[in-house]
Amino acid sequence: MAKEPLRIGFVGCGGIAGAHIGGYQANDGAELVAACDISEKAAKALAEKIGGAAYTDLEEMLDKEKLDAVSLLTPPAIRMPITRTLCEHKVHIFSEKPLADSVAVAKDMAKAAGENSVLLMVAQCHKFHEPVRKTRELIDDGTLGKVRMVRNRFGYGWTKTDDQVRSRGGVLLDNGAHSSYLLRFLGGEPVRVMARGDRADDITLLRDVAAVLETSDNCLGVIELNGTVPKSKGIIEVYGTGGAAYIDYAGESVFLPGDSNEKIVLTDPDLPGSHRFDREIGHFLACVRGEETPMIGAEEGVRDLMVIEAIFKSIQDGEMVDVG
Repeated sequence: MAKEPLRIGFVGCGGIAGAHIGGYQANDGAELVAACDISEKAAKALAEKIGGAAYTDLEEMLDKEKLDAVSLLTPPAIRMPITRTLCEHKVHIFSEKPLADSVAVAKDMAKAAGENSVLLMVAQCHKFHEPVRKTRELIDDGTLGKVRMVRNRFGYGWTKTDDQVRSRGGVLLDNGAHSSYLLRFLGGEPVRVMARGDRADDITLLRDVAAVLETSDNCLGVIELNGTVPKSKGIIEVYGTGGAAYIDYAGESVFLPGDSNEKIVLTDPDLPGSHRFDREIGHFLACVRGEETPMIGAEEGVRDLMVIEAIFKSIQDGEMVDVG
């Protein structure tokens, strides 16, 4: 007998919602039924896309729609009260990264979810990116050897007002949440960091950051985040004693074995560009149904913010800082 589809809502109707809509639509077993935003115009626009109802009041949406889960897409600074309300209604949460704007708040969110037996999963789409997955496999089977260095650069032009930059948390909280997770996933847990940024007074207005981190596995991590130039590649480089993996988000991703001139392609041209979003949401739905164990739970979001806060403290102090 076919299972009833999970009833899905959206809280926050900004630009990233499109990727979430596509991800749900690419998977079976999800019915998109409602959208909520403080902007009535935004809520109605998204509701029209999914053929659902629009709300500006979260409690009203939860009372009327009887949701199983939501995508939480608001700015990170306002997610705590929303999470508490969702947990009280026993609604599972797929939260965009970062989980919150501080470690303390993220821990409170994780606690609320745990106390109410609610799944709180963090959106880390890059874990599901095919070249990243294949690189992790090369690490796990020993082909890449001992990982000695991981370099990640994410950049994009930010011709935005200070208010728009702040709403995203600044480049460190925004893309830095991805960078923190990728370093941990590919190189191990960071224990120390030295960093510099374009300003040290307000994390939510950071536009340029460079950080060097040391992990518990004696791997060095280099994170470069840029939001001031018009063009900048999205790349991940993983250097091991057995070879090097080059992941290029705008081109071909390859593994170069250290003992030959062979080139192993990590990119799968048959996968759609949206595949990492489709996969992460498919995993979330399976976790809600109890079919899979969450790979990126709330504790991962807390750990990412520990790394981010250490990077910012190093920027502020001009010194090396311990993580956690």
